[in-house]
Amino acid sequence: MEGLSKDIWLKNADYELNEFLKQRENALKRIFNKRIKQSFLIEILHRVEEKWDIISSYFNMNFDNISMISGTGDYIHYEICRMIVGIHRSNCIFLKDDERRNKEKDESYKKELVVEVVNNIKLRSFSAVFFRKKSIIQGDEFAFFPLIYRLFVIVVKSLDDLCKDYPTVHLQQFFVNIFNKSLAALSLIEDNLLEDAYPICRLIIELYFKLLLIEVNPELLDAHEKFSDYDFKKSCYGIDYPEEFEKSFKERKYKNDRSKINFLHYGWLDSLEDYHSVVKNSHYSITGIIEYLEIKNYYQMDFKWLKALYKMCHSYTHGNVYQSRYPLLHYFELGILLFYTLNHTYLILCEHTKANKNVGDIDVLALLNNDVLKTIEQYKNSNEENFKLYYKK
Repeated sequence: MEGLSKDIWLKNADYELNEFLKQRENALKRIFNKRIKQSFLIEILHRVEEKWDIISSYFNMNFDNISMISGTGDYIHYEICRMIVGIHRSNCIFLKDDERRNKEKDESYKKELVVEVVNNIKLRSFSAVFFRKKSIIQGDEFAFFPLIYRLFVIVVKSLDDLCKDYPTVHLQQFFVNIFNKSLAALSLIEDNLLEDAYPICRLIIELYFKLLLIEVNPELLDAHEKFSDYDFKKSCYGIDYPEEFEKSFKERKYKNDRSKINFLHYGWLDSLEDYHSVVKNSHYSITGIIEYLEIKNYYQMDFKWLKALYKMCHSYTHGNVYQSRYPLLHYFELGILLFYTLNHTYLILCEHTKANKNVGDIDVLALLNNDVLKTIEQYKNSNEENFKLYYKK
């Protein structure tokens, strides 16, 4: 009887477990129903679960009272499904239905997708752990698209590294400003408040180009700090221009620009010996800095993407352009813009701090480079027909 009772108990326990797993899968299917084929989602989820010995340590498995009451525990299978959906939808942008179905049948693609998900799980302590369980504005969860996900990783890692000792305090503030504002922009993208991220991204571009200039001309640091102090007093205290500023303005090197505001923001450029002889247009402006960097070619970089996206940001900043009916367009523009500023800024920071560029065993920069190349190709294929195709699904 005892043996029989034990067998019955085991069968009941097995039945209850199977029922629980079935209900969980059905719930996940309903949650992600309109974003991915249900059977494909569950198949990839099972394949990721087979890597449990690799991924389990990246989740908080301690369900204590604090995490249960505060809701800060890890919803493991829900998060893994969000990763699967984000990566797969990103890979299928502008694909026709038959092309997408072929992908979902392709064994090599399934294996690649599992690898991508496992990589993102390994990076989650710098990304997914900070994400909302539900976006404020419903739509695609762009934070789980690979490009945005990995940008989030290098931003959080950089801010973490900047909490450690750093040799040049003022230069540190440049990095802090860039990565803090990038975190704000990425958070807006996460919540599908895409239009509102453009003014922040415009400022990120300006900070990035100032950083590039000061990196190769460190003698500008003191002058920049002095003019920042003028700006702070003028903006925060509402006082008149300091006497020292007025004197500098009268002695400015480029007399054709009579704007005190322009000089307040960029008068520190007078400290650069050859600046005004190199620059031909808009001397006291970010445009002048970009022109100088292009002519001097310190970094051997093509700034065409950033210049085009910077101009685009003006319209959103001044309220002349409103959110597109196709949020995917904003994802392309903002993702590419943030890549071109953050990827390079991250490299510069790692050179200063001697920090490891990788996150654990993941070469996040290599992943990002692949991500942006795919995104640029998709962006080039943007048109009304393709956007309608994407959003009808």
